[in-house]
Amino acid sequence: MILKRIHIFSSLLFVVILTNIFQFLHLNFFFIGDILSLLTLLVIPGMLILLTLRTNLQSFWATISFIVGLSLAFIMFGGLFINQTLPLIGISHPLAWKFVITSFDTFFFILFIAAYFRSKKFLYAIPQIKINSLDFTFFFISVLFPILAMLGAFSLNNGGTNLFIMFQLGGICIYILAITAFSNKISKSIFPSSLYFIGLSLLFMISLRSWFTAGNDNMTEYFVFQLTKNHSLWNMNFYSDPYNACLSITILPTVLSDFLRFNDMYIYKVIFQIIFALCPVILYLYVKKYFSQIIAFFSAMYFIAFPSFYSDMPFLNRQEIGFLFFGLLLYVTFSASIPKKMIYILYTIFGFSLIVSHYTSAYITLMIFPFAYLLTKIYSFNKIQDSLKIIRDKLHIYPKNHFTKHTYLNIFKILIILVFAIYWNPIFTKTSGNLGPILDDTLTSLTTPSQADNKSGDLADSIFFAHTPDPTTLLNQYISKQKSLAINDNLGSLYDKSTYKNYPTKYLDEPITPLTQVGKFFSSLHISIFDMQALARKLSAQQLQILLLVGIIGLIFYKVRTNIDQEFIYLSFGTIVLVVLFLILPEISAAYGVSRLFQQGLFFFAPFIVVGTLFIFSFIRYSIRIYLASILLIIFFIIPVGFFSTITGDYYPQMNLNNDGIVYNGYYVHKTDVSSAYWLKKNIKANSLIQSDTPGRYKLIAFDGFPSTLDEIFPPLIRKNAYVYLTNTNNPTKRVIVALESYIYNFSSPVKFLDQNKNLVYNNGSNEIFR
Repeated sequence: MILKRIHIFSSLLFVVILTNIFQFLHLNFFFIGDILSLLTLLVIPGMLILLTLRTNLQSFWATISFIVGLSLAFIMFGGLFINQTLPLIGISHPLAWKFVITSFDTFFFILFIAAYFRSKKFLYAIPQIKINSLDFTFFFISVLFPILAMLGAFSLNNGGTNLFIMFQLGGICIYILAITAFSNKISKSIFPSSLYFIGLSLLFMISLRSWFTAGNDNMTEYFVFQLTKNHSLWNMNFYSDPYNACLSITILPTVLSDFLRFNDMYIYKVIFQIIFALCPVILYLYVKKYFSQIIAFFSAMYFIAFPSFYSDMPFLNRQEIGFLFFGLLLYVTFSASIPKKMIYILYTIFGFSLIVSHYTSAYITLMIFPFAYLLTKIYSFNKIQDSLKIIRDKLHIYPKNHFTKHTYLNIFKILIILVFAIYWNPIFTKTSGNLGPILDDTLTSLTTPSQADNKSGDLADSIFFAHTPDPTTLLNQYISKQKSLAINDNLGSLYDKSTYKNYPTKYLDEPITPLTQVGKFFSSLHISIFDMQALARKLSAQQLQILLLVGIIGLIFYKVRTNIDQEFIYLSFGTIVLVVLFLILPEISAAYGVSRLFQQGLFFFAPFIVVGTLFIFSFIRYSIRIYLASILLIIFFIIPVGFFSTITGDYYPQMNLNNDGIVYNGYYVHKTDVSSAYWLKKNIKANSLIQSDTPGRYKLIAFDGFPSTLDEIFPPLIRKNAYVYLTNTNNPTKRVIVALESYIYNFSSPVKFLDQNKNLVYNNGSNEIFR
């Protein structure tokens, strides 16, 4: 069947008109209104832009990814346009529903006209879809994983079983082995669809925990979203902070909220996860240019299996959108099928969108792209090439792979996003993503060593030689520093030492799950379950880095399917250099976790990890090697996610499988948390000083709009005039959770000190407020 231009445009126009009818009549029966709105916002703009650009991506999943990416860019910059222009004609709330609807209808009309006349010769032959039983089985099973994740999260939220999640995680492992076994028999489309649904299931496993917005960074993200929505205006003066400069968490969710009828928190919990799950698919698509299909699949699975993907990213919505644009930027940069003129246009769109979505992801890009460009220029000199050839000959190094000299990056591409980044951050939004203070602290740390290891807290299980600092030492240093700052901050006087000296703050160990029957059996054999679990996680993390190092060597001695672009290699090396710098310069790693940088780096060097596995086992025939590669991948995935520790017990509980643990106790939001926050907002005066622990501060930011809450909960730092907000007071251990130098720790609660020195003004059985 052949679809003509009139068929496509009439269908798209029908969807937009129907969406408008549902919007203006406020209809949403059976969620049809929401489905139409999502199609209108996340699909139609991108389709029209692709038609306007006459870009044929020759791949269903690439087309879907570009459509979603272009639609998101359309929403952010379209929303920014009406936010900046409508006030010029006297409209003070430009992001109000009626103005967003009418403005975006105008944008749709312009896009329709442009796309219609740019696609005069448009014809699309609908391919005959032949799905055999094997492909259907693989596709159907992959769709089950997000369903199991949703059922598991809902079950745990209701205090139920974690069996749904256990079946999900175990099923993914079996599925990876099955993909490996049938890789030559299943359709090519099964690989990206499997990656999408596996990734989505792991994101849902965390994002759907709690019936409220829950987490850490995403609580501030929710605050700036609500700030923009409640004012129907995005304005940096409302909250002068890098978070507020991210259109991905301000204008984007506000426009989505104007169209959608469900609770705002599900925009982050569900919609953003559906979008971010495209990232491993994009990685697979462009890695497939250089490596075989199964290596590309394993590479994308390492991106998914890396713990930051499912433990951190659902709480970092701005970075999720930033990573999507980063992946699309890479796809466009190394594309051989997109016309050159269109590459420049798409590169600009995705580059600009990355900058307004997440400042740090943009800064990383602006570091590694010039690095790769500079290396390319250096290598282009004949003297450099001759010198390297002499060195290779003397060392008898004869690479088995050919690295093409084709250049994709140029000075124009680098300058265009650099200039826009300079304009957007320091000039337009007057923010720099805390870059200045970080650089100052870094320069200071080079000359003035700290007694405490200030490296990011996420290094302990993921980087060689990581050392977790002593929490008591960190606490004492923190209290000393904050007390000296409190003398001149005019926020209120501290208590005398004689008042708090009898209430010392103590570090408390994390809770441990009880031994299961399986754990008791191993324990009876004098095997320490806790030590075994800790060792397994350490070896799993080191496995990844060993394979990466071996993979870099393997690129020289292990033949891959096609030639590799040298700029792709340079970008990978640039990211590895950044990881090393983050380890050497601790102030940077404390501000932006190394694991998050490593997650971004996997866009480049994930295939090197797979190559490392194949190179290690190169003495074995390929059919067995590929199974060994899948087994190592499964080991890396299944240990950190908590599958085995749930089977045996006697280890730290994880929020994806338990209703306990430091992350659950800190970042899970209960109804009592919300009600206490609302009471505080209703009953205290504006600009009143509030102190809490770190999770309490996040909760007050999201549900109260108190971004200035101090997370100084220790008796020597409590102000006489401050409200003190305690969460989890029904916990038998009476603990507070505080982030120190990017680590989170349990400390003894100051409740006894507060009982003696302040008045209890609110108590709902789980939360207490003192004055």
